[in-house]
Amino acid sequence: MRAALLALALVFVLALPACTPGLEEGIAAYERGDYETAHRGFLKAAEQGNAAAQYWLGWMYDKGYGVPENDSEAIRWYRKAAEQGLSAAQNRLGVMHYNGEGVTKDYAEAVRWFHKAAEQGNAAAQYWLGWMYDKGYGVPENDSEAIRWYRKAAEQGLSAAQNRLGVMHYNGEGVTKDYAETVRWFRESAEQGDVLAQNRLGVMHYNGEGVTKDYAEAVRWFHKAAEQGNAMAQRNLGFMYRNGRGVPKDDAEAARWYRKAAEQGLAVAQHWIGALYRDGKGVSRDYIEAYKWFNLAAARGEEGAATARDNLQRFMYPSQIAQAQARSNEWQQSFDAHGNQQHGATPKMAAPKQETIRRPDSSGSGFLVSDEGHILTNDHVIADCVRLRVLPGGVEVRARDSANDLALLQGTAHNARPALLRKGRALLGETVVVAGYPLRGLVGDGLNVTRGEVSALSGLGGDSRHLQITAPVQPGNSGGPLLDESGHVLGVVTSKLNAIRAARITGDIPQNVNFAIRVESARTFLDAHNIPYKTARFANARSTEQIAAEARAYTVLIECWE
Repeated sequence: MRAALLALALVFVLALPACTPGLEEGIAAYERGDYETAHRGFLKAAEQGNAAAQYWLGWMYDKGYGVPENDSEAIRWYRKAAEQGLSAAQNRLGVMHYNGEGVTKDYAEAVRWFHKAAEQGNAAAQYWLGWMYDKGYGVPENDSEAIRWYRKAAEQGLSAAQNRLGVMHYNGEGVTKDYAETVRWFRESAEQGDVLAQNRLGVMHYNGEGVTKDYAEAVRWFHKAAEQGNAMAQRNLGFMYRNGRGVPKDDAEAARWYRKAAEQGLAVAQHWIGALYRDGKGVSRDYIEAYKWFNLAAARGEEGAATARDNLQRFMYPSQIAQAQARSNEWQQSFDAHGNQQHGATPKMAAPKQETIRRPDSSGSGFLVSDEGHILTNDHVIADCVRLRVLPGGVEVRARDSANDLALLQGTAHNARPALLRKGRALLGETVVVAGYPLRGLVGDGLNVTRGEVSALSGLGGDSRHLQITAPVQPGNSGGPLLDESGHVLGVVTSKLNAIRAARITGDIPQNVNFAIRVESARTFLDAHNIPYKTARFANARSTEQIAAEARAYTVLIECWE
């Protein structure tokens, strides 16, 4: 989202009128990359009150072009231009208040400036305003209002808004669910080069949602996204060539695209390129290279990769295994050194199996939040894991937020419907249901469900990121969903009060004092990583049996080996 809007902002910058000699000099210098001269020209015109020059000067300080980056100085010049009614400056003020750049983060103030710019027809501001209503930042959540502003920006051709309209029509947020309309907006965005929309449009054609199922058309859109470097589209394209869907079966072409995705750290692609090297399909058979890719995939928790690696070593000399291990470490070090690590902490290279597979050191819970296999859990569930397993398929770490104790995984074989995240805040005293896999091995292997109430709207020390609940929570519940009586996610179970420690302090043993991360924090985390989760408002109360039946499909057991 930010990259698309930054590009649009630059268009506004270059389109501002040149009305004074200083401004003209500055624009000419900026276009040839002479930022110091550009700064002098803009400063001269800005001090004379020229709004366009004031905007340019704010932009230079904002981005550190020709001057040291200085958010406070950028804000000062943007404000001067914004107060003269320049919509581009009003939009940038909104963005800086949204991000807390040069000012205290203030969503309400961001909304105020976005409104001013949006009402003048600024497409970027219209998108931002739709986003604020969509997520309830600085204004009450309002899907209809979000749709209205997204549509204004989309009709001006803003690809990010078109993509977001597609997502909302797909999920039925603020509008009736409509796959045909989804395809329409994804296509508008994809035709402008939006890589996420291109891959999603390929998926729509592959599944036959809103269009006739057409593997060839799916391949065409996967190609467009893959050629822009999107790892998921590259993986999808490898799958199409490997299986001959929409294109003639071509192992060499499958290997080429799997390798591109694997080089970006996508574990499932690393597993598949390893398999092709092992089998000599599309590439020359090379056990050392196969072992390397299996090893890298196993380090990211890809299901089956460790087994494939350990089976392969039976056909290798010790010197070959050592060479493959060295290649694994060299690849990972180069990957990290080039700043390409996208999935949290650096995976540790797993050692070859020396004995029978041992039981996991710990376990936790998580739940599916998108049709693309994204799983939300606690960061502390996965923090010390060398290997992760989520049945029935593999999993990789996509993002972590240790400060808020949240982590995002992505599975490779999850076909269940994802959980719906609640729109609207928790209410004191409302009934809740906790789902998860506590005390694994002691109380059985199935899903455990307990009921309770929201007993406080904040956690320890008044922490507003948490809810306090009375539903029983045990080791292994961490990362599981906290559900309301409609079966919608109200939070992420995170911890329970240490009763023994509390007894030492208070002289009494507290009962059922447990905590969950609010769904608002979880949604902010998912938004930051562009995860297409689904939401719903509280509807009719349902029985625990009905809630449990749905939760069983999307709640997963996460096993950890340290």
